[in-house]
Order: sequence, then C-alpha cells, then structure tokens
Amino acid sequence: MIAVGTGDVPTLTGDDEGSNITVEGGPQLAEDLQDVDYDAVSPGYFSTLGIPLLSGREFNEGDRATAPKVAIASEAMVKRFFPGRNPLGAHFGFGGGSKVKLDFEIVGVVKDVKQEHVSSAPYPYVYLPYAQRPKVTGMTFYVRSTQDPLLLGTTLQGTVRDLDANLPVYDLKTMERVVEEDLFSARLVAMLSASFAGLAALLAALGIYGVLAYVVVQRTREIGIRMALGAVAGHVRLLILKEVGSMVLIGVGVGLPLAYGLARFSESILYGVHASDPAVYALGLGLIAFIALAACFFPARRATRVDPLVALRYE
Repeated sequence: MIAVGTGDVPTLTGDDEGSNITVEGGPQLAEDLQDVDYDAVSPGYFSTLGIPLLSGREFNEGDRATAPKVAIASEAMVKRFFPGRNPLGAHFGFGGGSKVKLDFEIVGVVKDVKQEHVSSAPYPYVYLPYAQRPKVTGMTFYVRSTQDPLLLGTTLQGTVRDLDANLPVYDLKTMERVVEEDLFSARLVAMLSASFAGLAALLAALGIYGVLAYVVVQRTREIGIRMALGAVAGHVRLLILKEVGSMVLIGVGVGLPLAYGLARFSESILYGVHASDPAVYALGLGLIAFIALAACFFPARRATRVDPLVALRYE
C-alpha cells in the first residue's frame, strides 16, 4: 500500500456540494458566479489521487477542529476569485453579505480535476480538512497500491472488520471501474449514434450509386453517337467522370456546412467528439467521392464497349 486518502464527496459519481462564498478583496461577480463546490478531504488525499499541488501545502494532521480553518483552492477557483494575485494567505467565508465571517485561509492551490463527471468542465472547487467539518455523513476511501485490486479489497474489508465489526464497507471498486461507469451512458449514446450513422452512410451510398448509375445508363445512346463519330472510349469516360465530379463538388459545398453544424450539436452531447476533426471529414468525403466515381465509371465503361449500332438503337 502506497498511500491512503479520504473524501466526503465520491469522485466521478455526479454528486456535489456547493455554496456561495465571499472572498476577502475579491472582484465584484454576478450572483451566479459566486458559487463554488467543496469537499472535505483528509491529509494525503491529493497525493493518493495524483492531483498535483501547484503552490502552498497539503493538509496535515495539525489541521484539526481546534486549529485555524484552512482550505485548498483549485485553479478554476483562483482564476475566478483571485485574478492577477496570489491566493495564498487570503481569506474567504461561506455565504454572502457583509456579516459573513471570513474565517477560512487558503494554504494551497491544486490543479483542476474531473470531480463530478469525466465530461465535466473545470469548476471552482474548494477543499476543506474533514477534521474541521462540523458533520461528516460518509467518507469515501481511496487507496493507491501496487497490489492486485481484488486481493487488496479483501484485505481492506478484513482490516476494517478487525477494527470495528459494525462499520459497513461497501461499493469497493477500482478507479478504472468508476470511470467506466461514469462513461457508460456516453458510450451507449456514441455506439447508437455510430450505428445509425453507419446505416445512414450505407443508405446514402446505395442511393448515390443507384442515381448516378441510372443517369449514365440513360446516356448510352449519346455515348453510342459519340463513339460512332470517332470519339475515343477513354475520352468519353473522362467526360462523364468530369461531369459527375462537378456534381460531387456541388454536393460537398452544400453538405459540408450542414455536416459541421450537426457535428457542433453532437459535440455538446457526446464526450470526446470534436466538430472540427479533419480526419472524419476527409474520410466521409473520400467515401462519397469513391462511390460517385464508381457509380459512373463502371456503367460508362460498359456503354463504351457496346457496339455503336446497338447503342444507337438503345432506349
């Protein structure tokens, strides 16, 4: 076992606790920007979870209920409430108004982390020593170890049972499992979206191929006349390819902005989806171009191989 830490609010479960705060010498902010989320944690919490300490110190055993109240702020909290100045040593209090007691001193700053969900944007966060909280309803223990997590879970349950048989220990899981559970709904939506997108692409491909192949076949008589007048088969096929290529370019010009708009919409509901991913657009355009060219090339090749007299009688 390398490190152990505890927190009041379990990470990546969607739970949170929040309040508005008043900061000593802080900027004038709108009411909806005065809120922060907070968590009561133990000494060693940040090192256990691998959260970098940017400045100041972590909590220690001296931060007890009888000691001066301290807090550790996140990067987002510092950017909002302490723009352009050092937050270490500054004081704040929970609540609003002139009667708020500014009794918490910031002793450290840590890097922003994903607290509620993997897809959550950084939010102002304040960490408090759990020993200075008047009431703690439950604690989540985090253990960093090189041992097998399954074996470690059994050991931890046995240790707690030896200390207090009435103390419940439940919901043991690895952080990998926590992340998977948090992303389950997003992955389900992504899988369904990919399935529907694949089906739509297949139907579009069949439609494009069918329409363009029909258009080329309808020009069999024209092709026969050109061939009878001495046109070279390769030149005829190239002419048809150019005409279809211009149609593809027009379709791309109309469809690309629409695709970008839909991608921006998907970006807001799917984690890890970026509207400006050039590889996705290149793949889609390449697929459409390939289908369109194949739809006109093969019928055109067949038409140019037909005897001109037969082609002239084609209806």
